[in-house]
Amino acid sequence: MLVQKFDKNKFIDYKKILDPTFINNIKLIVDSIKENIIKINISEIKYYITEREVHLKTDKKTILIFNLNSNIKEQIEKIAILNKEHININKNSIVYIDLRVKNKVFYCTTEKEYQCYQNLKSIYSDK
Repeated sequence: MLVQKFDKNKFIDYKKILDPTFINNIKLIVDSIKENIIKINISEIKYYITEREVHLKTDKKTILIFNLNSNIKEQIEKIAILNKEHININKNSIVYIDLRVKNKVFYCTTEKEYQCYQNLKSIYSDK
């Protein structure tokens, strides 16, 4: 399911929303995640037009945050390494993993769940 939040008070240029480059990047991210992280199930995809981001929610409720303007391959490599060498994404209780910053991975565990959701809410105001 692809969820898109629209502001009904503004006219949105459909060409910006459905830009083939961003749609292809979303498909690449989803396919790469499924290929690199075994047994991961994506339950929801949210596309943020203004931010040019995609958020994938797994069946374990973990949100994976990707920047569609940045190098997709590098972001996939970061999450694959994190999953393989540090945290098994399918087994650990993680609220979100943010891959948007070059050479960094930010994540928030359920130990700090309230603060994690407040962080997301302050940025996206829909969590």
